[in-house]
Amino acid sequence: MSLAAMAKLLSSPPGVIVAADESPSTMKSRFEKIGIEDSFEMRAKWRGLIASAPIAQAA
Repeated sequence: MSLAAMAKLLSSPPGVIVAADESPSTMKSRFEKIGIEDSFEMRAKWRGLIASAPIAQAA
């Protein structure tokens, strides 16, 4: 699979990719905006959710 094809599969909507390797401080900022507790466990759950979510096909 080409890099372009992989990026297209990972982005939904096109051009938006969620990173599972964000720093704890970046994740804390995102969590605070939506009222989620920042902890090791919650960051692990978030990464697990990203890893297990079906990949939407970009049109």
